[in-house]
Amino acid sequence: MSAAAPSHARAGVREQRGPYQGLAPYAEEDAPFFFGRDGERDIVIANLLASRLTVVYGTSGVGKTSLLRAGVAHRLRERGRDRLARGGRPELLVVVFDAWRDDPVAGIEAATRAAAADLFGAGVELGPASGRLATRLHRWTGELSCDLLVILDQTEEYFLYHAGEDGEGTFAVEFPRAVNAPDLAVNFLLSIREDALSRLDRFKSRVPALLANLLRVQHLDLPAARSAIHGRSSPSWWSWCSTSCGRAGSSSVPPARARSTRRPGGTTTTGVWRRPSCSS
Repeated sequence: MSAAAPSHARAGVREQRGPYQGLAPYAEEDAPFFFGRDGERDIVIANLLASRLTVVYGTSGVGKTSLLRAGVAHRLRERGRDRLARGGRPELLVVVFDAWRDDPVAGIEAATRAAAADLFGAGVELGPASGRLATRLHRWTGELSCDLLVILDQTEEYFLYHAGEDGEGTFAVEFPRAVNAPDLAVNFLLSIREDALSRLDRFKSRVPALLANLLRVQHLDLPAARSAIHGRSSPSWWSWCSTSCGRAGSSSVPPARARSTRRPGGTTTTGVWRRPSCSS
């Protein structure tokens, strides 16, 4: 089974990536243009590494997906690639999943296989997907000799597509078992919209400490917003600007003006910045 495409990827592939994504979230490949969330990124990483279950929540459009993909997942996967390049063995495998329409358990398995192939090479083969989810994950951490960090993004969609599911083999049963398995070298992160946070009550009877580690993503404050804007003056931005304009000459940023638009870091606001244009 092949890994399901992320929901924001299924909506359409951008022909050309740049520092300003509009309404689309920042993906991992957009990390060179993702600024203003370093503090939140490091806090989320620290909690993900230290806790079996972390819940990240925030209002719609605040930038949760951008933070998790261009920030958290990119940084952790970068560490793993660096260890491989130095001849070492990655200690962690990061799995990101957000395709909730079909069977989530099968989707998490497929995403794990895809992440392993991406990090270790297409030749890596994980054992058959049999038994409980916790059993499979335990077997795969042994085969890969590394821990797993599983990021479950846009979890509110699970309740949309699987509102009444229960029983053996379902995410409603398999996920709590995996979280509660004492010998499992896997940590989980759930990301969910703030208005859907109460729906997690469905898991409380099976995961008593469900909300013990709760992190809220907020809109960028003024210093972070400035960092997000000024970061576009980095070498990565100039490289993109020169390439997109088909020239390596100088570029200038036109004066800012107030407008309602997408704020860097993934939020919507009325601000005083606009997308720079490339000109001589």
